[in-house]
Amino acid sequence: MIRILVLSLAMASTSAIAQVYRCKLPSGQTSYSNQPCSDPKAGALVQEQRSEVDMMREREIARDAEMRKMERKISAMEQAQAQQQVAPRPQPVAPQQPRLQETQGCRMAQRDLESASGSIYRNNDEKRSAINAAIAKANAACGSKTELMQEPAKITVTPRHSTCIQTGAVINCN
Repeated sequence: MIRILVLSLAMASTSAIAQVYRCKLPSGQTSYSNQPCSDPKAGALVQEQRSEVDMMREREIARDAEMRKMERKISAMEQAQAQQQVAPRPQPVAPQQPRLQETQGCRMAQRDLESASGSIYRNNDEKRSAINAAIAKANAACGSKTELMQEPAKITVTPRHSTCIQTGAVINCN
């Protein structure tokens, strides 16, 4: 809007009623003036003197063109605003919860598991129980699915009743 005011004031204040002459000086330079050249062959009329009516008509055409330009800009802005109002607004995103692996509880459970794995126990059953408890705690805190230690297969040895016969230095068993 300020630009329109400045342009309109500039057009109104600079009335170019005078004629403009382009003259070639003896030094070879070109000069522009509102006075005719001293040597008529060394210059030419660039712009003829315009009447006040012609200048008013040109100003009116320029003002109309500037108004059309502003109307297009306003129309484009209104369309952009209408599209923004029609477009669905993105739903606010809830703050993300930290992943389970990043929580303090998970880190503590993992340290407990490391500690249980490195400890010394009286027997393998006690060790397996402690480590399984630590694994279960880490699974719950971290959302992991580490398998528990399985009880080893029991080997049972049943004594065979055999008869052995010693014959000299050799022993034979059935």
